[in-house]
Amino acid sequence: MINEESKAPRSAYPRSLILSFAALLLLASTYCVYLFVRVDAVTRTNNRRAPSVGRLFDLRSRTNDAVQECFAFVISGDEAEKRDFETWAANYEQFSRSFLQQAALDAVSREQFDRVLEQQHQIAGSGRQMITTYAQTGVVDRADFDAFEHDVDQFSRAMAVLQRQLESEWATSQQNTALVWHQTRTESLVLGAVFAVLSATLLFLLLRRFHAYDQLREKAMTSIMESNRRFRLIFESEPQCVKLVDREGRLVDINSAGLQLLEAEREDVLGKCIFDVIVEEDRERFIKASQAVLRGESNRLEFEIVGLKGQHRTMTTRQVPIRYGSDETAHVLSITEDITEKRRIEQQLKDHRDKLAHASRVNLLGELVSSIAHELNQPLSAATNYAFVLEKLASESPVQTAAIREHAGRVRDQAHRAAEIVRGIRRLLKPNPADNQPTDIHQLIESSLGIMGPDLRARGVDLITQLHAESLTVDGHQVQLQQVLMNLFQNAIQAMDQVERSRRTLTIHTVSTTEHIEIRVKDTGNGIESEDKRDVFRTFFTTKPEGMGMGLAVARSIIEAHQGSLVVEESTPRGTVFLVVLPLSGEFADECCESKSMHC
Repeated sequence: MINEESKAPRSAYPRSLILSFAALLLLASTYCVYLFVRVDAVTRTNNRRAPSVGRLFDLRSRTNDAVQECFAFVISGDEAEKRDFETWAANYEQFSRSFLQQAALDAVSREQFDRVLEQQHQIAGSGRQMITTYAQTGVVDRADFDAFEHDVDQFSRAMAVLQRQLESEWATSQQNTALVWHQTRTESLVLGAVFAVLSATLLFLLLRRFHAYDQLREKAMTSIMESNRRFRLIFESEPQCVKLVDREGRLVDINSAGLQLLEAEREDVLGKCIFDVIVEEDRERFIKASQAVLRGESNRLEFEIVGLKGQHRTMTTRQVPIRYGSDETAHVLSITEDITEKRRIEQQLKDHRDKLAHASRVNLLGELVSSIAHELNQPLSAATNYAFVLEKLASESPVQTAAIREHAGRVRDQAHRAAEIVRGIRRLLKPNPADNQPTDIHQLIESSLGIMGPDLRARGVDLITQLHAESLTVDGHQVQLQQVLMNLFQNAIQAMDQVERSRRTLTIHTVSTTEHIEIRVKDTGNGIESEDKRDVFRTFFTTKPEGMGMGLAVARSIIEAHQGSLVVEESTPRGTVFLVVLPLSGEFADECCESKSMHC
């Protein structure tokens, strides 16, 4: 149950949105790695070409230095410089070979290095030969100097050509580098544009997906809130008490009707144990029933509670288990009805029925006594007459006149006494006019039909009431009049047991004349045989196997005691009609007369 309007919790974004965002980050990372690789490749190319050119320049410089030192040695003839030159020549040859192995060959071709190095070796060999000859003879031939100078010049020209080639290749390398950078920049721009388009498209799709998801979530939240609002409206408008109780018996939620029954405010009872308001006699039974519901059962029971203000109420409740996606019962839902008034009315009806039964027994007894009294009156009257004759005869005869007169007087006295006793019983059982009071006959009919309602429904009898537009009042004993009506209704219902349920109809019709009210009770049964109609009101006459034949006799006696009449009429095409005629109360009759005179 939800106690108040609350927003739905914010859910995590769908997995598809998270994967799309991850793909966008991966694409950006890939593009950055690509740019780094391109820049690193260009940088490495330039770093490889620069040492090669520098080393070639260094080789030319060292060769020129060697030639100058050779000339200086020849001119000076110093032994120390000779040794230095020889050391240099050996180191230079080693340096050349090491350079050939270490230098990168992407700037100068292999053939160019071989040609230059061969010239270097020739120059170095010519110099060593010249020095050796000088050391042996002390004289250097001019032709040797010319040859050596020619080699040096040739090597210088080769180095100059190589230098120009290196400069050309260096310029070409710079152009290639610029071209590579231009291509890289172009590719970067193209890829950047593609990445921007892809990113924008993916971002647009993501934003649209986020927007759609937010709209869907907002719609779902609105739907949930509307559903909660409708539920709360229905929950609060339920006329019966609806409550939710947890496994420990604590009240989780309750509607307004339940709060009225408990005579409490919501904050006074929420979280409190509901068992505390149940009377001690019913508490243990209620707890056991609640424990059974927690095990998955459903039940209904009746119990009594005491509100917070001390008022006792009789309740009936139905309890069902509530589960939230698991096998264990989380709460108990109870729908409770206050049947205090119902039980009070039932008790009143029971008391009323008891009174009617008592009145019926008294009337039956009165009818029985009346019948006995009627039968006794005849022999008593005869005994009285006989006694009178006996007394008269005795007065005319002198024989034992005194004795005959004495016994005849005793017969007469006893007969008078018996008659007086019978008259006393009649007076005792006859309704006292002082008990009569104005009675609304329509209310009496409706009350009697209310009592007979369960029997009407159980037997499938349709009820039609055609009552006078205005209320009709008679002076009479309310209990006795209701007994007559219920007797007529019960006879009509039982008379239709032998016909189809679809044909069972009880009609109650009332009309008003100037001084009387007429009540007709009509059924659709098989009717009364013609020969039985004159005996239906006779005491002990009945057509029912279990009947006593007293009901209609008592009913007629009561109606006649109220200055009315009860007769049976013909009904077409089938059924029976009983007509009750009662005098209207004096004041009401006068009003009816005046009303009818005005209409006239």
